[in-house]
Amino acid sequence: MTLIAAMHYQKGHEPLRNAIVHQPPVVAPTADANEAYMTLLTGQWPLLPVVEHGRLVGVLEAENLAEYLMVREARSRKG
Repeated sequence: MTLIAAMHYQKGHEPLRNAIVHQPPVVAPTADANEAYMTLLTGQWPLLPVVEHGRLVGVLEAENLAEYLMVREARSRKG
């Protein structure tokens, strides 16, 4: 039964766990920013959870991470 059908049948009272299809990839706070960016670009997920010791500590988004990488590159060129 699809989630939509189940929600209709149960009058909208469907647990969120039934909506989760796959687990997204996660990265640690110590992960390389370039690798995290490539994970976002090549994956099917719009956000990349940052997890430390099994606890969510942040979320990365491709656009914001790209801006960070550009600023970091510009600063490294200045010396």
